[in-house]
Amino acid sequence: MEDNNHWQIGKSVLERNEHMLTNQVMCNVTFIVGQDRSPIKAHKYMLASSSPVFFNMFNGSVAEKGDVRVPDIKADVFSELLQFIYTEENDITNENIHDMIYVADKYMMDELKVKCDLFLKMKMNETTVVSILHTAHSFDLEETIDKAMFIISCKPEECLSSPEFIHLSRRCVEMILKCNIMICQEEVLYEAAMKWGRHQLEEKNVEDNDKNMRDELGDLILRIRFPLMKQDYFSKQISTRDILTKDEIVQVFQSFNDSQLTNCIFRIEKRHPEPISFFRCEVNNNRAAKWITKCEDDLAFKVDRDCFLKSVILFTPRLMGKTVPEINLTIVIISNEGNRQTTKTKCMETLDLTTPNKSVTVTHVFSIPVPVKKEIRYTIHLMCASPENFYFFNTGKNYRPTVTEDDITVTFFKANTETETDINRGQYQGIELGKLEYT
Repeated sequence: MEDNNHWQIGKSVLERNEHMLTNQVMCNVTFIVGQDRSPIKAHKYMLASSSPVFFNMFNGSVAEKGDVRVPDIKADVFSELLQFIYTEENDITNENIHDMIYVADKYMMDELKVKCDLFLKMKMNETTVVSILHTAHSFDLEETIDKAMFIISCKPEECLSSPEFIHLSRRCVEMILKCNIMICQEEVLYEAAMKWGRHQLEEKNVEDNDKNMRDELGDLILRIRFPLMKQDYFSKQISTRDILTKDEIVQVFQSFNDSQLTNCIFRIEKRHPEPISFFRCEVNNNRAAKWITKCEDDLAFKVDRDCFLKSVILFTPRLMGKTVPEINLTIVIISNEGNRQTTKTKCMETLDLTTPNKSVTVTHVFSIPVPVKKEIRYTIHLMCASPENFYFFNTGKNYRPTVTEDDITVTFFKANTETETDINRGQYQGIELGKLEYT
């Protein structure tokens, strides 16, 4: 049994702090907390030494006298705040995380806010990401917003089906609809926007009809890329309603027949990011060549921020003295996350070189950009074959293991396989990445 007369002996500072808080030893301030006016006692010295807000509250000519009223914070949340101040530990949960960030903001306690932010990032997945986006946006947690938007853009169908989606703020919905990449059909985004709009009308007790829906969505409807939809879906599900004006409907139908239409109010380009090239070497005109009918080659890499792999840049296959009829290429991206090795995506393509081709390199673009996570190692696995022998040039010059472009750093490695490519030579000249944009 603990001896309350000698509780200081053999204890750390934090343990002694916790004892004084829990047992209300020499407390000199009482807070009246929450709507139920719960009294919670503490020590001015501890609070003032941890928060500039508390310091100003208890110091100077306008210092608080008597009990301090705190009506905007729940008693259990305020108790967790004190626990953190006294012991640097507290219990953050899915249920109290929003309130904990609120008190961290209110009392200007950056360490607590960082801890809450880390909790959000660790808990983030397809099921929780929508509610976390709402919290992160409410408190300007930019890194967490980026991470949430990355997850949503990778798996929008799963994320937007969350029950929390209809409770998002208009600004969060706008970010999703403005996002430059969403790996889903445009119809998914339209139906999510309609679901959100119906909830807003219900909350305002407004009749759910097309006119009211358009008024509620406002400019959000312009963020949907109707020209990317299947024409049959647009004809049956949208053109027969009054969500869009007659002129807007005509423009969308025109875009189905003219992909270069310039006067369409809706964006007609696919939701793919602009490519950023990362060349790991320069072209070597005296490069070595290898005479083969098929080959496999690997290159590993990692990035320092979440982004998307758009394409792989290879040195062009050649046949000395004549052109190659065709070469079948298969490119597989493998994620080496933890101890797991998971195939991410596959690109199969026939490279037609029956016409003279003077290009030294060829860029193979993935039809759907491949999500690549920060600091996870990926392997590009290339397989190629031809009915005739051909040369694969397998070296450049002035190789760089690390390349930085547009605030993204790519580090290249030799893959854990027995292939020709390493950090100083190889078939790969580089890769192209794209950044997520939603503002």
